[in-house]
Amino acid sequence: MKNSGLMLVFVVCLALCTQDAYSLPWWKRLKPAPPPTESAGAPSSAPIDQSSSKPHLPKWLHPPTADEIARCESAHDFNTKWKPCLDESLQQRRSGIFTPGPVCCDFVAGVVEGCYSKFSPQIQDLIYPPLVKEHCSQYH
Repeated sequence: MKNSGLMLVFVVCLALCTQDAYSLPWWKRLKPAPPPTESAGAPSSAPIDQSSSKPHLPKWLHPPTADEIARCESAHDFNTKWKPCLDESLQQRRSGIFTPGPVCCDFVAGVVEGCYSKFSPQIQDLIYPPLVKEHCSQYH
């Protein structure tokens, strides 16, 4: 009983968190790095390699593309994905089944794939724990 309540809370939190996953344009608030400047006394005769001056950011830190945003938004659509999962969860709890069903497994897997695919597997495991993933593998 305790695990089922925890799972239901997990699914609700996941749905609420993914609703705002890409709504905050944090990348628009970042200021661009200033261009490299030459010393005032001695002009440089060698060209400046602009590609080496750019920081190499991890894949998950780059701003999402429009396609990634659309994929994330469609993964957690309320009427087609989230509400059926909630209905299934409530029906299963009333029947005495305390594990996620196929609809919720598809919902959580879709959200992780659609919204968190850039993150490392360790981060994805925090969102979609291996035990839940193993249970849900019977439906895929």
